[in-house]
Amino acid sequence: MTSVVTVRGPAGMPLLVRLTTERSERASDHPEWAAPIHVERSWCSSNPAATEEERRDGADLLPVIEPIAVGRPLVLRIVVTAPVAMRHVVVACALPAGFELPNEPGDVERLDDAVALTCDLEAGVPRVLRLTVVPTTVGRFLWPPTVAMPMYCAESDGGTAGGWVEVVAAPEGFGRSFAELLPIEAAFEPEEAPFPLEAWLEVFRDAFEEDREPTSEALAEWLGRAGDEWTWGEYGPQEESRAQLVTLLWRKLPDWDADSSRALEAFTDLLWRIEEPATDPSWPERAWRGEALDRLRALTLELATEALRSASSTTDEHGCERLEQIALALEQCKAGAQREATIARWWRAARDCEFAASTLLDLVPTAPEDPELRAALSELAVRVDGWEFQRTWELLDDDSRAALPPQLVLDRAESDSTGILNFLAGRDTGRSALERRLLSAEFVLSHFDALERELPTELWRKVPLHAFEGLALVALEHSFGPDVESVLACLSHAAFPVPDLQQALASARVPAWRYVLACTLRARGARGADGLDQVAGSSVWTRALALDAQDATEAIALLEDARRLRPGPDLSGELALLASFTLPAIVARGTPRQLLAERAAFENEDWHQAWQRLSSAERLLLLEQLEDGSSPKFVPGNATEAEALWKLLQRSEDFDALEALLSSPVGIDCVCQHLRAPPLDPFALEVRERYARSFGLAEDTLTPAPGRESFALLARLFHIGPEASRRSLDLDLLRRLRLIRGL
Repeated sequence: MTSVVTVRGPAGMPLLVRLTTERSERASDHPEWAAPIHVERSWCSSNPAATEEERRDGADLLPVIEPIAVGRPLVLRIVVTAPVAMRHVVVACALPAGFELPNEPGDVERLDDAVALTCDLEAGVPRVLRLTVVPTTVGRFLWPPTVAMPMYCAESDGGTAGGWVEVVAAPEGFGRSFAELLPIEAAFEPEEAPFPLEAWLEVFRDAFEEDREPTSEALAEWLGRAGDEWTWGEYGPQEESRAQLVTLLWRKLPDWDADSSRALEAFTDLLWRIEEPATDPSWPERAWRGEALDRLRALTLELATEALRSASSTTDEHGCERLEQIALALEQCKAGAQREATIARWWRAARDCEFAASTLLDLVPTAPEDPELRAALSELAVRVDGWEFQRTWELLDDDSRAALPPQLVLDRAESDSTGILNFLAGRDTGRSALERRLLSAEFVLSHFDALERELPTELWRKVPLHAFEGLALVALEHSFGPDVESVLACLSHAAFPVPDLQQALASARVPAWRYVLACTLRARGARGADGLDQVAGSSVWTRALALDAQDATEAIALLEDARRLRPGPDLSGELALLASFTLPAIVARGTPRQLLAERAAFENEDWHQAWQRLSSAERLLLLEQLEDGSSPKFVPGNATEAEALWKLLQRSEDFDALEALLSSPVGIDCVCQHLRAPPLDPFALEVRERYARSFGLAEDTLTPAPGRESFALLARLFHIGPEASRRSLDLDLLRRLRLIRGL
């Protein structure tokens, strides 16, 4: 704020002085803020003719329109909303000067300049607080902001804007004194009057559940005796006594006609909390538990049915809340015809509520028998999509499914749906709609999982070739979607003519598509696409397709030529695909040096096949040339090969080599021989520790500890199978294990 002040200097000379000062923002100027709590406040008056339910929902409060007069009670309505659940939120409400509380409520705390209330907030649910105040002085008064401050969550408070309140004199004839005013209304709803049914249900639960115990006071109140004559154990009454207690309690079941809505909530809450009793035909003395629970569920179903008859026909907020409570009750009721019929009526009343669709699916766990409920599910199928449609489809019978338009079914089904495509393919109208959809590459790509699983072989012939091109691209260039083998299998079902496939290979530009086409042509016996105009890069695939399956040398030469043509990083992945395509010839006929040259393309199964065909001399040569990297699981066939594997283990310190050694008797013997020859370096000590742990041996002796012989033998069996040991001692132990374990 800047002010101009004129002062006098010597000889009366006027001086011009500029003073600059700062002040804090006044409470009346403070803007509203919400970070993240949102707070609203308003002056209201209460309708004295409002019902208890209207008062509980805040529907009795009406905004004050006329001027605020001295001595006339007002209700300050405060609404607090938070985006997440918060506990122990303090609402500090600074009152204007001259505004007083008629008396001190128990849930309001007076501060120096405000009153404070405490509440818990649910996520996104407005919490309404109400406070009765009386203005006592005429005038215009400052009204600071009302602030909501969550404990344990600093700087997350929110508040209203500040303002002013003007109080006028009371009109003539309004002469009540402050002392004559009605008592203050509590900021929270006062405790409801005791409901006998709720107390009865609590005693019932104490008598019913095995880990609970009814108090002698409760028994005396409901049964007229404290329970001394019943048999009690460590955890309450014995089973027979509990059955007698529950039988007597049924005779004292209170009447709830005055408040059937509250009774329904009480029964629902008990069924939700009560533990389902274990049923055992060999323990008939516990049968009363199931009968008692069935009776509770039957009463709850009757109350839910009656509540539906009296439910409002409108689906406003209050009506939907009531229907949601009825659904919670139906969820606890026993399955049967009456429950299905009631659920169908509930759907007719609640279908326009936001939660109706998901709730109906929760209420119907299996395909229903009631025709009205089936009709409700058919109606639901038209309204929902995604997982809700899939779940609805599973609940429908075949006639109801067939009645749904096939186009709608295909539109609503998820990409990985189950049972839908197979059902449509088996009916003329569905098959026709499905054939039209298969012409869309987008549909085939998005629904490939379901199509691969359910589409009949003959319908794959309706899929256009360019759709498979999209599948191949996704399969080889993304971590999601179909794998290459699946695409190849489905492409084989499509049975495209070989010339069409050759023409596609000659014009293919995407490496992944070239690979899939080449694999398909090779499976069909084709040897190339000669004579066709080829785009750049396709000729090498034509050459690869013409390779002899036993010519490893030509396969290696082809790969070397391809690498010379594509220097630098293989960004497209085509060289890796080409290596994978030519791999069978290298695995079948390649020398150890050639195998190592192309090892990047090898999988474990490829190494296994190559190892099986190599001679012992070739195996030794391969192991000598293998220096680093992950070692394939080469199972040694003799002591010389095992020794070469041990040297590889020492060179590479790769424990895959140890796993290979421990997969055969000669390998185990080799490991033991080296581990028993001191001194051992640190790596050998680690090998010994792993070996002893894997085979259940003592680390210092590498022999089974006393009493652990059986475990050690089973460990050997696990690692190397029936050839674990041929010693007579082990064979005798194995026979005894078979007898003991039924092996």
